[in-house]
Amino acid sequence: MRVPLSWLHEFVRPDLGVHELAGRLTLGGLVVERIHQPSAGVRGVVVARVEHVSQVAGSDKLHLVEAFDGEHTEQVVCGAANYAPGDLVAWARPGATLPSPDPAHPVVVGRKTLIGVVSNGMLASARELGVGDGAGWASEGIWVLDSGAPLGAEVGEWLGLDDPVLELDLNPDRGYAQSILGVARDVAALTGAELTLPEVPEGPCSTPDPPDPGVPVTIADPDRCPRFDARRIVGVHVGSSPAWLQRRLAAAGVRPISNVVDATNHAMLETGNPIHAYDTALLAGPLIEVRVARPAETLRTLDGVERTLDPDDLVIADRDGPVALAGVMGGERSEIHPATRDVLLETANFSAGTVLRSARRQQLFTEGSRRWEKQVPPETVPLAAGRCAALIVRLAGGRVTGCSDTYPAPRDPTVIRLRTERARRRLGMDLDDERQAALLAGIACDVAVRDDGALAVTAPAYRPDLRLEEDLYEELARLEGYDRVPERVAASGRVGGRLPEHAAAIRVRQSLAGAGWIEVMPFPFLAPSDLDALGLDAGDRRRSPVALVNPLSNEESVLATTLLPGLLRVVRRNVSRQVDDVAVFSASRAFLPPTADEPGAEGGPASLPGSPVLPAEPLLLGLAACGAFD
Repeated sequence: MRVPLSWLHEFVRPDLGVHELAGRLTLGGLVVERIHQPSAGVRGVVVARVEHVSQVAGSDKLHLVEAFDGEHTEQVVCGAANYAPGDLVAWARPGATLPSPDPAHPVVVGRKTLIGVVSNGMLASARELGVGDGAGWASEGIWVLDSGAPLGAEVGEWLGLDDPVLELDLNPDRGYAQSILGVARDVAALTGAELTLPEVPEGPCSTPDPPDPGVPVTIADPDRCPRFDARRIVGVHVGSSPAWLQRRLAAAGVRPISNVVDATNHAMLETGNPIHAYDTALLAGPLIEVRVARPAETLRTLDGVERTLDPDDLVIADRDGPVALAGVMGGERSEIHPATRDVLLETANFSAGTVLRSARRQQLFTEGSRRWEKQVPPETVPLAAGRCAALIVRLAGGRVTGCSDTYPAPRDPTVIRLRTERARRRLGMDLDDERQAALLAGIACDVAVRDDGALAVTAPAYRPDLRLEEDLYEELARLEGYDRVPERVAASGRVGGRLPEHAAAIRVRQSLAGAGWIEVMPFPFLAPSDLDALGLDAGDRRRSPVALVNPLSNEESVLATTLLPGLLRVVRRNVSRQVDDVAVFSASRAFLPPTADEPGAEGGPASLPGSPVLPAEPLLLGLAACGAFD
């Protein structure tokens, strides 16, 4: 999860620097893995208007551009051709600096002579300014800016390119933090800063009798689709999003596409509830049905792949068949395109298991499916739908004419009994009853005192993960601060000795750690292609891995027969993040097909009639290094 700081500040403004905030979040259970500031080195790059373009004599690829920054007109030689007179561009004047892989040594732009023609600086692409691949602005060529950009303004300041972005590594039970608003709630609880919640915009769905009831929706299985909000927006004009929205989405790791689609992604990132937009004119019939796929049904998804659906797949269908794979991806038949004028906005709620099974079967993992896998509460639907519809109207025009919100079985609030004395003993923290109640109230829990002296804690709708008393213990510890848990030596009785191989492994670990190596514990799973990459001989025993019946991912579907692929993944991940000096090791078990004389093999020393054939599990030592350690 990537969180642009400026976006977070729309909901909460703690009096902390970005590194202090990252530390507080990490101690509070939302681990900040990295702070991105890719464009921090941009200086001297200004908004300029293209006045005239001509071919450089003697070249069929270079163009001579006259650029005006509001005060001066200068000539710049450029190889790209995706602009025209009147366009606004990012002009890096002589002396300007651009980001580089080494932040301490930015790229300095100079004045150069090309084929006898002087070029005063350069016209910059989005990539050269550190804004990823520039998708939405033109992935190839220079960055053509929004028409409202002021001439002469520093591009970095105008677009907020210095905005830090927090990259979070979320545990599966932190699904609520898959949104800017969810992170903001935790920031407020952890720092005491005031939280400003977004408003649900007024509209037809907020009145008891909307003029247009919207699109009728039927839900065949409310357990798999508890809620479905359908809103009709008419009279839109599909086009590019403004620069602020494109930049915000790119910073959050989402590719800008068009104003309507970008609005759905913006609302998803803000609220955590995925949203999909259909072209109403391309839907057959007024009725939308949420049902399982029928035998032999297919769906061409937005990525252009024709997919054969499984009877367990949940789909959104019109009269002619499926138009979306629920919670995963929409269909090509009803996608938004430049000629779209009327939009059907789907803001639904799907069960985590339903989406996870479909995504795995189809090998299709999306921003939406990843959120459903970690649970999204149905109570989020009205906020997400209202925010998205309002943003579409703001960006693309049109008006919301009506909606239908189908919610057949609203959830009852979860009330948990919290025994405060038991919490103190379990946590080892001296938190009185008032402090425990205050901490839980900070995450929007409703707290009351029961007749037996315990606390009755009603979990907020946005936290479906809070179900047990032990869940509240965890919340108390992280909100108070894991760094405040007192250190105590646990009482222990007599312990046994170590097996010789374990004692040897410990000595090896200690020796390597003392020499500066870091121990890692990669998952014991591999992809079959990992073994191909190692170049093992066809007859090598490690070429015959044990397949998993229910793998965590279809990519890593076999047990590891060697430690090397896992270690190399660790090295690759570090190098991709500019950590060039790496030395890691792992002392753990691999899983090999047993030979006839090994325990567990069929007919082997430990086998029993009818017993399963178990893999051999040798304890191995693997090392991988690069850079100064190589």
